[in-house]
Amino acid sequence: MVSKATFAYCDYRIYQMLWKWARRRHPNKGAQWVRKRYFTQQGTRNGVFADSLWTLATMSDIRIIRHVKIQGQRSPHRPSDQEYFEARLQQLQLKRLSDAQKNAVQKTHGRCVLCSHPISAEHFRRWQINRENPFLFVRMARDTTDPLVVVHRWCYERYRSTSDQDTLPLKGELTPSLEALDGWVD
Repeated sequence: MVSKATFAYCDYRIYQMLWKWARRRHPNKGAQWVRKRYFTQQGTRNGVFADSLWTLATMSDIRIIRHVKIQGQRSPHRPSDQEYFEARLQQLQLKRLSDAQKNAVQKTHGRCVLCSHPISAEHFRRWQINRENPFLFVRMARDTTDPLVVVHRWCYERYRSTSDQDTLPLKGELTPSLEALDGWVD
């Protein structure tokens, strides 16, 4: 059985359990009343367990990421294969990003817009393990068409400490103090 079918079956079983719970909780009420009380329609889905603030997440919404096997006799311990594993890890991390985040990474070619240094696979690895990402997706100035860009966390903190703005300036409008910071990032 593939994971999509398994997730759909889990959603089905959760729905059955919720329906039985709701009917058991209100034994003197009809099925239509119970359905209107606990289940709503959201988009194209009927029978979504929700109230005015919260919606129960469904397992079928979980993104399925297929495992990619390592090519041939490659080894992460061999220095000649280091570049392959860097690229492989970066591709795996890109799959975990949302479409807007993925576009921001690809638009900047994986480089920080403040310091122009690459966001390396090591940064992706740290982001995955700690969940305190060493890079951020931040908004540019409001009047730009592509508002989401990638910056290192330390670059953004450095920028915020020298500026009072919440958003980054448009391209070409970086403050001279930031442009003069060449070399403070390793």
